[in-house]
Amino acid sequence: MNTSGNSPWVVHLSGDAPNAHDDTRARFDDSLREVLADLEQELGRTPVFALSLVQIPGEDQRWKRLKPDVVEVSEGLLRSRNLIAPLESVIRQLAQ
Repeated sequence: MNTSGNSPWVVHLSGDAPNAHDDTRARFDDSLREVLADLEQELGRTPVFALSLVQIPGEDQRWKRLKPDVVEVSEGLLRSRNLIAPLESVIRQLAQ
């Protein structure tokens, strides 16, 4: 996912059905754009990073950082409006 083809950042989502929840993905994209706009203001430059989200089964809202640039996310959290909060700290660390 990224907002433009020329973006210096990318968020890749893997899982069984990554396109099953287009409304969730659109909401996530909007939240992500807001975080990145704030981060660009703070850094004085465009954030550059790559992040992979690995979707796992489960209705609970949990996540786990597997590597600096890989985060495991439950389906329940992926569909939640709460997803961007835990990822914001990961994105900020990667963009430094």
